[in-house]
Amino acid sequence: MRRVFIGGCAALMAFAAVRANAASSGSGVLGWGSAIDRTILKIFKSELDIGGKAGYLSAMKKISAVMSLLAVVFSSNYARAQAPAVKIQFVNATHGEKADSDIWINFSEGGAAVVAPGDGKVSYNSSLPIGTANIKNDTGTYVLTPIHTNSSYPLDTIQHGEITISTFGGGRAYASYGAGLSTIASGIAPKIGPYPGWQPAPTAPSNPPDPTFTQRFQAFELTIQPTVEKGSNGLYGFSNENQAYADLSYIDQVGISTGIKVVNPPAGTKNPIQTSRNTQTLFNAVQIYGSEAAGATTLTALTNVVTLAAPGKDQYCQVAGSDPTIPYYNPGSTSIANPPSNTSTAAAWNVVRVVGPGPMPPESDPAKTPGATTVVYHTWDDYLLALTPTGSLNTAGNLVTNLAGSYGETGDPAQHYTASATFNAGSVTLGGIVYTGYVLIDNFTWGNTQQTKLYVPFSVLKASTGLYGTNPTYSVGGGALVPVPPNNLQTRVVGDVVAGMNFGLVGSTVVATYDGKTQALADFTSKDWWRIGVQYPNLLFGGAQPTNPTFYNTYAAKLQFLTSGYGFGIQDRLGANTTEFNVTLGDGSNPTLQFLIQPDIAVPCPSDQGCCPGDLDGDGEVTSGDVGFLLLSAGPCPGCLEDLDGDGEVGAADVSFLLLSFGPCS
Repeated sequence: MRRVFIGGCAALMAFAAVRANAASSGSGVLGWGSAIDRTILKIFKSELDIGGKAGYLSAMKKISAVMSLLAVVFSSNYARAQAPAVKIQFVNATHGEKADSDIWINFSEGGAAVVAPGDGKVSYNSSLPIGTANIKNDTGTYVLTPIHTNSSYPLDTIQHGEITISTFGGGRAYASYGAGLSTIASGIAPKIGPYPGWQPAPTAPSNPPDPTFTQRFQAFELTIQPTVEKGSNGLYGFSNENQAYADLSYIDQVGISTGIKVVNPPAGTKNPIQTSRNTQTLFNAVQIYGSEAAGATTLTALTNVVTLAAPGKDQYCQVAGSDPTIPYYNPGSTSIANPPSNTSTAAAWNVVRVVGPGPMPPESDPAKTPGATTVVYHTWDDYLLALTPTGSLNTAGNLVTNLAGSYGETGDPAQHYTASATFNAGSVTLGGIVYTGYVLIDNFTWGNTQQTKLYVPFSVLKASTGLYGTNPTYSVGGGALVPVPPNNLQTRVVGDVVAGMNFGLVGSTVVATYDGKTQALADFTSKDWWRIGVQYPNLLFGGAQPTNPTFYNTYAAKLQFLTSGYGFGIQDRLGANTTEFNVTLGDGSNPTLQFLIQPDIAVPCPSDQGCCPGDLDGDGEVTSGDVGFLLLSAGPCPGCLEDLDGDGEVGAADVSFLLLSFGPCS
């Protein structure tokens, strides 16, 4: 009994201390005091239901553990963020296609940012709340509630769709339809499929399919993190400035059309509007009716199949759908019979997602998909071979790709780097293993310091984590391949080669004029490439390789003018894919970062829902954000929301109509 009493006193004393500190904490722990009260009461209620001494002991043990963790947070500068929190708002902009009750908001992996006082390194703690929101309880009352990662919330239970985030990083926010993503409660991100470890259909009752396989969802990339500064005591901590980064990601899949808008953007906000066309337009853009394995000599302008086939018809192995009567996967399928036309609706074909090339094998792998013969996405073999001496892009054998840019370690000023990359068909031994074909990165300097040469085997670039996955491993100085590429200078430089190949710029013979020079794109530095890509986007992808349709990322190419989101992992070399802004304590700014869940099908906006023609992002007013949507759709576009005058194309008349409609919808 004495031990129980002492344990209870210790837990209650810890509770009192932490509760007092929480009550006086800054905005970084908004709502902690009442949240702690509710947590303790919940523990007491659940454990004391056991009854007697066992229930009391169990409750005290859990409370002590919780208080010990929180005592660290509130009694030191270790994770205490004093920067202002950032208001996030999830907006149902589907024009009535989905009710708020059908949309779920999910946070997966990562957690609240914490900084180590000794070295300033930031990590993410999934046990700590990332922010707060007013959540509707069972009685219909909104209650201020701590929000955690690895949790899901129906949109109609979040007051105004608003969540105030103190810190969040290392994870993602998702919008899903019908239910929350069931895997995230266990800290597991939803699977796109099909590799690795992907099981689309049950092979036995004990081996059920991934529960998210038949569910539609889309990711938002989000990081809210205070800057790190070194105090006069020599220890690192968070400053009073919070940094917000957000983007739309279609790298893994196209599942739901999404957008981003910053309301009341602070001065210096970068890319306050991120736009996408409706889901059906995105789906249609990245389909393919046929493949190399089906006899086509090249991939067509469409790059994947997303729909379920009609009952009894063939389908590709990456197709995902929610009709249980249709097989998920037909080994050996090479074509879709009677494919849907480009004007077919998503609902009619029961579409769930288009899987991007990253999660897919770039070519059939019988060991992983027995019987499969379909080549879903093109391989990089021909492009790599063309860059080697005597290859079609390197007939003289002297092609050199010049790399240039800036890089700085955390807290240090950026320094300029230069290097040269050559493609070689011969063999090289790295860490005792022989590789045939490799990229050599040499003449490598950073600031005034010579750097060790790097080797990237072709086999690494052709793997799913290579050019498509944009995270290839490499060798430093001929040693063994680094197991996981770290976020450092070497990875940045290798990334320039990877991004250049995804854009089709490496070895491009297309002539361009930039910065007073007229020459082939291949002869510009990588630093120039990114600037040229911003100024002349038509020179990317197929524009850089007009006669070589498999010498670039065809999936990302089809999304280029339909969304400002990512089509491949390091597409942000151009600087246009990420929304960024800073808020500082006391600066008077009050931004709201909106994540928009957008329509599937281009249908007129019904006037009885408070929106209007020209309100293309569904936020209740016609603004510059809607102009962005319209400009992305310029050209023939029958049936599109952006075709405001109904003449079958988006042109000057639609721009005039939209400008005359500026302001709130009546």
